Amino acid sequence: MTQQQAACQAKASELMTKEDPARGIFHHQEIFQLKQDALRLKTEILFRKNKIARLRFDQ
Repeated sequence: MTQQQAACQAKASELMTKEDPARGIFHHQEIFQLKQDALRLKTEILFRKNKIARLRFDQ
């Protein structure tokens, strides 16, 4: 999941650099979706880490 998160962030950065407002080239929807996916993955990673820690603590 961390690789997927890094890929989303890298693709969003790439799209931001490709934007050209003078020529009317925008990728705002794709960038927004990629950032949302990266945040979702971050939340899932934290949730799983906490769940693993909780399971270890209960033993």
